[in-house]
Amino acid sequence: MYVPNSAGGVRLSFIRPIEPELVEQPRAMAGATKFDGHRTQAIKDVDGKTRH
Repeated sequence: MYVPNSAGGVRLSFIRPIEPELVEQPRAMAGATKFDGHRTQAIKDVDGKTRH
């Protein structure tokens, strides 16, 4: 999911976050760790350098 940019390179396209859902009862995995509010995308170039 790469999109060309004005500098001649590429960037990742937008990935829509999962929306919360109101339910009567929690799912069986209610104790699972939930990370809200932070999304990270890392790009590793062909030379092995990581870009954030």
